[in-house]
Amino acid sequence: MYEDDGAELLKLFKSLKAVGVITSLDMALPDALSPSGQANWEFILRQVLPYVDIFVPSFEEIVFMLRRSDYDKYRDNFHKLLSRSYVDGINKELVALGAAVAGIKCGEDGIMMRTGSRERMDTLRTRLMLDEDWNEGTAWHPAFRVNLVGTTGAGDSAYAGLLTAILRGASLTNTARWACAVGACNVEAADSTSGVRSYANTAARLATQWDVLPSRLE
Repeated sequence: MYEDDGAELLKLFKSLKAVGVITSLDMALPDALSPSGQANWEFILRQVLPYVDIFVPSFEEIVFMLRRSDYDKYRDNFHKLLSRSYVDGINKELVALGAAVAGIKCGEDGIMMRTGSRERMDTLRTRLMLDEDWNEGTAWHPAFRVNLVGTTGAGDSAYAGLLTAILRGASLTNTARWACAVGACNVEAADSTSGVRSYANTAARLATQWDVLPSRLE
C-alpha cells in the first residue's frame, strides 16, 4: 500500500476503475515509528482518491495522514480536536481530492459523511440506484447507546454496515445510521464478530426507540 509512495496501490485502483468496478478503500492507523508510519500518506491519498468511490477512515487515521501536526499535538487528547467543523473540513478535502463518498468514523461521537458533485456521483448513484440526496449531500448520525464490552472490529463493522446500506439503496442519512448501528452491535461483544447481527435483526433493532449518545459533533 505504501512502498514507492503507493505506486502499487495506485496501479490497483486505476485498473479496477478502468473496468468499471465501484471501489472502496479502508485504512488502519500506522505505528508512527514503523515504515508505514513514515510513508507520505498525504501524497498517497492525493494520488489514489480520484479512483476511490467510497472512503471512510476513522478520525485518528485521517488526522494522522492529513493533519500530522495536529495528530502529534493532540494524540493523547483527541476530544479537544474533535468538532463538527473540523471533521467536515476534512471530509470536504477528501471530496476535493477525488473521493465520491467521504466519511469519518468518530467512535462514540458517531459518523459524518459528505458526497461529491453531481458529476462525480452520477455514475455511482445510477449503478447503485441511490436517491438524489447522494448528490452533494451531507449526513451525520450519533453513536447508539450500548453496553460496551469491547471495541475490536468496531470500525470494520461500521464500514460493513455502511456498505451494506449503500448496496441496498439506502438514503445518505440512513446509510450513516446503519454504519452506527452495526458498529454499536459489534462493541457489545468482546471479539470482532459475534456481536454483529443479521441484516433482519439489525433492521428490527433500528425500528425500536434505540437511544443515542451525546456527541461533540452536534
